[in-house]
Amino acid sequence: MSNKQIGRELGISDGTVKIYVRNLLQKLSLRSRLELATWVHNGASVRHEERH
Repeated sequence: MSNKQIGRELGISDGTVKIYVRNLLQKLSLRSRLELATWVHNGASVRHEERH
């Protein structure tokens, strides 16, 4: 899904989506949207506890 599509769905700008995605990647020590999607798919709360 593109930033523009996500923004439309959430009612925010694609620039805001870009910032949010960048911040999530940084906070979770991930390198790509694919890693982020995998992290979410595999159970975000469990994976987050393993990283800390």
